[in-house]
Amino acid sequence: DITNLINKIKEGAPLAQSFIKKLLYDEVDIDYIKERDSHLAELITQIREGSEGQEGMAAFMQKRSPSWREE
Repeated sequence: DITNLINKIKEGAPLAQSFIKKLLYDEVDIDYIKERDSHLAELITQIREGSEGQEGMAAFMQKRSPSWREE
């Protein structure tokens, strides 16, 4: 159901969501697969190493909700 999908997406980290929007927007302008893959790898690294990525992993490992989720 599309409503459930939208709600799941909205649960994600705000910064990660902005990176995803940027990636989707930028992908329209990138013509070469190598450039796209490099760009994607760079964005994933930024997200994973950032504070939201660290909080997400810590929350997962500690079996708790991440701090950005409103309960």
